Amino acid sequence: MVLKGRISTVDNYNRKARVVFEDRDNGITPEITIARDIGSLNINDMVAVVVFSDNMTDGLIISRF
Repeated sequence: MVLKGRISTVDNYNRKARVVFEDRDNGITPEITIARDIGSLNINDMVAVVVFSDNMTDGLIISRF
């Protein structure tokens, strides 16, 4: 599934971030990986996240917009 969210915290050095999904009762992911082709992210950037299972820990930030 692909979800739209907003960056809550970001660690650009280790390529990890937490994402808030406002349309899902402000649910927040644990730290998930940022895809290699995305540049540095900032807090409040809008991103697309692909989730590979029902568990939000199994996700990848694939795009910034």
